[in-house]
Amino acid sequence: MSASIDLTALAQEYERRRPVFERLTVALKRAMRSCLLDAGIAPTISRRVKAYPSLARKAIENGWPDAMDRSPDLAGVRIIVAFARSKDAIVEALGRAFVLSADDDKVAGYGVTEFRYLGRHMQIAFRPGDEPAPDLAGVEAELQLHTRAESAWADASHDLIYKAALELPR
Repeated sequence: MSASIDLTALAQEYERRRPVFERLTVALKRAMRSCLLDAGIAPTISRRVKAYPSLARKAIENGWPDAMDRSPDLAGVRIIVAFARSKDAIVEALGRAFVLSADDDKVAGYGVTEFRYLGRHMQIAFRPGDEPAPDLAGVEAELQLHTRAESAWADASHDLIYKAALELPR
């Protein structure tokens, strides 16, 4: 980690851009719910903006002085379904209405004896011209697609896997 991280500048940039991520996640959640209901799918959808301490930790761990531009999960939406067989129909429906990219099925690469983080992640954005506000054009969020069981495991294991003890400089 040779890059120097200016945490004061990072915090200021985070506070400046956070409102856009808040508006993005609210708008995406609403539009995704409508899209999926039109397709006859009624999953649970939640949203969040990455908290600053998590961003700072990620910047330090990865040596990213430009963490605001490199972190793909500043804005996030999670869809939870009962069964894995619903995932493809959701991706298909969302793919018709949004820009989806960087599809990463976490389960696909694991062997039968491995038990790690599960779920399917991708980036999602409004299609050009469909965004509800000009400042949301081209802004992406991380879409997490989980079954109920995968979501429970993600919630239970998140702090153990991703939040190992790391003291932030004061």
